[in-house]
Amino acid sequence: MKKGDKVRITKVFDDSYYKRYVQEDNIYTISYVYKFGFYFTDGEKNFFCSSRNDRDFEYELVDEQFEKQKNVFPRVDINLNTDEIVAQLKEREEKIDKVNHPSHYQTAGGIEVIEYIASLLGDNVKYYYLGNVIKYMSRFDKKNGVEDLEKARFYLNKMIEMEDK
Repeated sequence: MKKGDKVRITKVFDDSYYKRYVQEDNIYTISYVYKFGFYFTDGEKNFFCSSRNDRDFEYELVDEQFEKQKNVFPRVDINLNTDEIVAQLKEREEKIDKVNHPSHYQTAGGIEVIEYIASLLGDNVKYYYLGNVIKYMSRFDKKNGVEDLEKARFYLNKMIEMEDK
């Protein structure tokens, strides 16, 4: 556990002092860690957790990348009729950004492959971007249509961002 990590309060006991201030299922940021506990904040108030707080609330560390994925893929309510389920699935599909942040290019640590490639190539990454612009422009009418044009635009915008710096 370190400063900046996230914790979720999973349970606040009814007789706890924290009941008025800390909400269950909220995510808080650890602001200071020391030998016998830590401080956490909601951005406005700071709270203290020591080894004695186990009678006040329970918490768990949060993996931010998992939280992001969890929010992108909400569960479908199985008590809905078929049309409502299909509508929820379509809404979910729209939330997945296939062009700018495709999930299949995310590493387990949350780093996008494009960021890794950019770190390896430095300023020469512009040639990688150019190659992708050419690839997607060359195949758009044979493969994915507008989606490939959007991908070409994505890489072209990356090149423009580099030149504007």
